[in-house]
Amino acid sequence: MAHMEALMAKPEAAKNLISYALIGKVSGVTGCIEKDPTMVNSRSTKRGFSPLQVAASAEQNAAETMQVLLAAGADPKHQDMMAMTVLHVAAAKPNPEAFLKVMSLPDAKALIDMVDEDGCTALHYAASEGRLEIVEALMRAGAATAPENSSGQTPLALAKEGAFDAVISLLENGLPPEPGAEGAEGGGEEEES
Repeated sequence: MAHMEALMAKPEAAKNLISYALIGKVSGVTGCIEKDPTMVNSRSTKRGFSPLQVAASAEQNAAETMQVLLAAGADPKHQDMMAMTVLHVAAAKPNPEAFLKVMSLPDAKALIDMVDEDGCTALHYAASEGRLEIVEALMRAGAATAPENSSGQTPLALAKEGAFDAVISLLENGLPPEPGAEGAEGGGEEEES
């Protein structure tokens, strides 16, 4: 009987964890995980979001909440019911700290060109939301810049739909030199003269 009650309580516990992750309440996330560490990779019932994906969309404390979840064993490669990863979520949100947290993971490279059920990569999401810094970071990390989604749209096409001029320019013209790289190249040219 106690086992059955525990099983029935798990959906509520998972819902609490996901709710705390959504609002970036680190103490709530920590408390849920301390009560039941297996909840760290639970899923929402509607779309299959993991607490880590939800934390990446939090407006406050996203990186801190994500760190607690990752330290407890959250799976960054989880794909929800639409095949989105935590990188898809972080790339679309106006929270560069969450994006940087995902990109700092050892498995980040494996997530870069993963596609969701619509064929969109993280770069599609960042470009469609006009997230210039994230588009640049994804490009520097080696993201494919012209993959077509299932509707035939590239990240550039999505940036054009949103009229995100800086993103359009970056995708059309490529990456600017890394900061400090121009000075190093200029120094080399002077030595050759």
